[in-house]
Amino acid sequence: MPCCGLPAEEFALTHERRLPSIPMYGLFISSAAEVRMKLRIAVGAACLVALVAGGFLAWGYWAATRVPHFYRESLKLHPEAQQVASDQLLETATALASNVRKEGRWQALFTSEQINGWLAVDLARNFPDTLPPGVVDPRVQIRPEGVTVACRYLHGAVATVMSLDAEIYMQEPNVLSVRLHNARAGAIPVPMGEILDGVQQAATEAEFQLTWQQAEGDPVALVRVHPPRDDEDTLYVLETLELRDGALYVAGRTTRGNSEGSPTWDPGFKPVALAPSGEKENRQR
Repeated sequence: MPCCGLPAEEFALTHERRLPSIPMYGLFISSAAEVRMKLRIAVGAACLVALVAGGFLAWGYWAATRVPHFYRESLKLHPEAQQVASDQLLETATALASNVRKEGRWQALFTSEQINGWLAVDLARNFPDTLPPGVVDPRVQIRPEGVTVACRYLHGAVATVMSLDAEIYMQEPNVLSVRLHNARAGAIPVPMGEILDGVQQAATEAEFQLTWQQAEGDPVALVRVHPPRDDEDTLYVLETLELRDGALYVAGRTTRGNSEGSPTWDPGFKPVALAPSGEKENRQR
């Protein structure tokens, strides 16, 4: 039977070419859904990468700008209190220098507040060229197990707080062992190379004899603080260096001529700064 003026067979053939078959249309719908799914996955992955990158950058910024608690607190000290603490340190150091020149035993106690006061006032005022370029506001924390030194470091766009831990103890009379570790910029570890060069330069300028050793991978500086005898045959012996909670205690003796001979040393001596409190008290008696 003719349809629309066309024979039935020709009409059917014409519409078969114009309309997609049901299987082909379903395939088209399936492909579009798959594309949308892939786009969602790509967008989600991009967001995840951005989130991880942002978190990493935020962590890096936090780590680089992290400030030790003691350092933050030490910077809050009022300038008048810093001046008083600096004056106290200078008085103690002057008295110690006077006693060391006399024959007999001597001792002194320096607190971390006094040392930080001197660093804030006298060092900045009278010795501004002592610190390396970019190093500002050095401070110390003293504990029985060691010393932490921290400072602000400014170089171009870099602004962070550097810190360094050290264990300090007597190796033998007049010889200090300074074991260095945990060098950090904020919370980020930094190489020790430049720090060791700075320590070597400071020792050279102070005319200290310095040699290097290692302990479990950490550099250890052996510093001779004074020659055993001077030109007048006077013997200066630093016998004790003790790290206390917030203080540094030193003690020794001065003799003239050959009355006591060369300094003696107990081979069984253990580092004062690292020994248990009971042993420390026994050795001081």
